[in-house]
Amino acid sequence: MSGADRTPLGRLAAVAATAFGLLAGSLAGEPATPHFSPEELEQARAVLGRRLAGCADANECASLYAQIALVERPGGAVEALAREQWLANIGRTRARLFAIYPQVALDAKAEILEAFREHWSLLFRGTYAGLTSIVVDALESDDDRLRIAAARLAATRPVPRISHAMIDAATLDPALLQAAALAVGQERARYAARWLATDALPSDDPGVLAAVRWSVFQIGREPAAALLKETIEGDDDRLAARAVEVLLPIVINDDAAVLERWLVSRGKAHPELAERVRRTLAGLESGLFERRAPPQPEPELPAPATR
Repeated sequence: MSGADRTPLGRLAAVAATAFGLLAGSLAGEPATPHFSPEELEQARAVLGRRLAGCADANECASLYAQIALVERPGGAVEALAREQWLANIGRTRARLFAIYPQVALDAKAEILEAFREHWSLLFRGTYAGLTSIVVDALESDDDRLRIAAARLAATRPVPRISHAMIDAATLDPALLQAAALAVGQERARYAARWLATDALPSDDPGVLAAVRWSVFQIGREPAAALLKETIEGDDDRLAARAVEVLLPIVINDDAAVLERWLVSRGKAHPELAERVRRTLAGLESGLFERRAPPQPEPELPAPATR
C-alpha cells in the first residue's frame, strides 16, 4: 500500500474502488442480465454503487450483495446484478449466508443450499460448523423445493453427520431413497451399512442399486461385506443377485466360496451377472483382480411441486 493509501481518504478511495470494481465486473458480458436494457443496468449499477460506498473491504461488499439478493430482494436489474456478484464472490460470503439463512424466505433458503452445493470447495474447506443443522432443518421442511435442495446437497457433498436425517427423510418420502443411499457414501457412514443392506438394497429402482454399490465401496468392506454375504446365502433369489452386484467391487479371496455357491445354485437365472462373477473369481485366483470404484450416480430427485 502506498503512503497515500494509508491516509483515511486513501483508504476510503481504495474501498470504493474495490466496491465499484466488483460491480463493474458484474457487467462484463452481462451473463445473468441479458433481458435488461442498458438504461436499466446503468440505473441498477448506480443504486448498487450507492449501497456499496460504505463497505469496509471486499468481503463486506460481497456480503452486502448477498444481503440485497437474498434478504432485501428488490427485484429487477438491481437484484439480478446483486445476485450475479454474490455468486461471483461467494467465497467471501460464507459467514453472511449462515447469518441471514434463518430470516430469508423458503425459496431463498433453497437457493442458498443450491449455492452451497455448486460452490462447495470455495465455501467449505474442512470447516462445516452449523451446516448440518441447516440441512437437517431443511429436510424436515414441508416445502418441496427446500427439502429437495437439502437432499441434493447431502447426496452430492460430504455433509457431516447427515445420514440419519437423510434416512429418516427417505422413510417418510421414498422418492428420496436414492439420495439417502448416496448421502451414506458421501459421509462414509459405516453405521448405516446395515440400512443400505436391509432397507435400500431391496428397492426395484436401478438408481438405488447403483447408489448402494457406490456407497458400499466408499464405506469399505466391513460391516457391509458380511451383511451382503448373508443376503447372498438367503432365500430371496432377486435380493441375493442384487447383493452379488454390490459385493463384486469390494470382493476379496475370502468371498470366493460364497460367490461359487451362488454360481452353482442361482447363476443360470442371471447369466450376465454370472459371467461377471466368473471373471471376478478368475481375477482373484490369478492375483490380477483390481478393485475399481463404481461410477457415482447422479441423484434422481422429484421436481418440486408447484405452489
